[in-house]
Amino acid sequence: MKDLLFFLRLTARKRLGWFLGGALLAFATLFAGTALLGLSGWFISAAALAGLAGAGSAFNLFVPSAGVRFFAIGRIVARYLERLVTHEATLRILADLRVWFFQKAIPLAPARLGELRGGDVVARVTSDIEALDNLYLRALAPAVAAFLLTLSASVFLAFFDLRLGLLVFVAMTLAGVVVPLLVARLARRPGKAQAQAAADLRGAALDGLRGAPELLAHNAAGFAHSELERASTRLSDAQRRQTAIGGIGGALILATTGCALVLLLAFAAAAVEAGQLSPPLLAMAALLLLGVFEAAAPLARACQSLSQTRIAARRLRAIADMPAAVYDPATPQPLPPGGEFAFEAVSFGYNPERRTVLEGLNFAVKEGERVAIIGESGSGKSTIARLLLRLWDPEGGKITLAGADLRSLRQADIHARFAVLSQETPIFSGSMRENLLIGKPDAEETELWKALRAADLDRFVAELPDGLDSWVGETGVNLSGGQGRRLALARALLKPAAILLLDEPTQGLDEEAERAFFATLQTAAQGRTVLLITHAGNLEGSFDRILRLEQGRLHEVAPQ
Repeated sequence: MKDLLFFLRLTARKRLGWFLGGALLAFATLFAGTALLGLSGWFISAAALAGLAGAGSAFNLFVPSAGVRFFAIGRIVARYLERLVTHEATLRILADLRVWFFQKAIPLAPARLGELRGGDVVARVTSDIEALDNLYLRALAPAVAAFLLTLSASVFLAFFDLRLGLLVFVAMTLAGVVVPLLVARLARRPGKAQAQAAADLRGAALDGLRGAPELLAHNAAGFAHSELERASTRLSDAQRRQTAIGGIGGALILATTGCALVLLLAFAAAAVEAGQLSPPLLAMAALLLLGVFEAAAPLARACQSLSQTRIAARRLRAIADMPAAVYDPATPQPLPPGGEFAFEAVSFGYNPERRTVLEGLNFAVKEGERVAIIGESGSGKSTIARLLLRLWDPEGGKITLAGADLRSLRQADIHARFAVLSQETPIFSGSMRENLLIGKPDAEETELWKALRAADLDRFVAELPDGLDSWVGETGVNLSGGQGRRLALARALLKPAAILLLDEPTQGLDEEAERAFFATLQTAAQGRTVLLITHAGNLEGSFDRILRLEQGRLHEVAPQ
């Protein structure tokens, strides 16, 4: 339960007013419905008895009929407002949780998140966060409303007969507390299995879709189908067990309601016979009990789903509590101006049990200098970029930026000094404008066109029907490979950073598109320090130095 309490405290800090408002409106809805049921029973019974006694003309029809209309209209209004407030509260809470999760997860990328399956991370961002809406919408608010309704009905009936009030309170405690807790206990194991199977199914589906070209190329689609089928079978089995447990909970609540109703009728009939209770009040008490017990059924369903919610909360906290690969220093020093950096005897390996990627690496790049690092795939070129951005810390030696050791600086200050373009730089589903504004959110229209012009993409965008507001599609599907890279380059150029860091920016482009990209880069990056990491062979003399990385060491080669 500590994981659920953690998220309750986390969200209640900002949304307590929405919490209380939704719970009180849920109570108002139940109260109006139960009062309508009880008053209607009393009204019909009293009117019938008055007619049989020949006192119909003396019976006051107006006050109870007005009460019936009041509670009927009040129930409709309260239900509408309750749905409005509780769903708004839930959406706000989910938004808060997504922001919280991203704030916790982003510092873990790529070092820690890379240890997890990609589909699993997506499942936690989506389904696990959404599962937490059960905590408020289906558990907390209904529980508060049911308690207030039970208390109100018990106190009201106790004024007429203490036994009736105690009976409603005890029976509702059984139906609203004991039965839900029993259901929660029975549902713990299948709920855990359901949550895990659902996560596995989403992960397998996402991994299969992302890797579809490779699976088809290697004739391995059957493997992905088998994984999906196994996860789907486990999920179906868990759901069947959950359905059976839900049926048991519903039957127990129904049995408790029936027993309570029989006892209430027995007590009330004895009171009527003794002259302590009027017959219309007997009908009112019976219908009030039925109305109160309507609030018990959602509690059993909520407790049944709490096991899945608890698993989701635990999975989210497992990522949030991961230690980061690097931490900001307790007292960071200011980053001096400048675009120069240096590696001094840097050694690094991703895993102590595997070979060292870099060994005693030494090189320096001056401000305004353009340097390219070439080498075979897997030689450690991208590792240099990751270390320079301080996504990892070196095992030996040090890296300096503008003369300052990276470990003495805040990561935010380091990242502000770099504009990065890599082979994994995404084109987001949105417009040209929205993709560009990621580089500089407050950029003016003229700045956007200047960046496009520098990336040699302005004429293409100008010819589009919607110009900057043209839709690029999911992952830039409406653009060619070269156009997508130029858009990413324009976005990087918009960022007012002294250093342009390019990590395999032409990966996947044909030779002609690659040559055109580097020709554009030569003029686009004027006035900036440039570090290009590539295995391309079309550099065409546009760099001051070209270094080759072999076996963890750099060797200078003649510029092309």
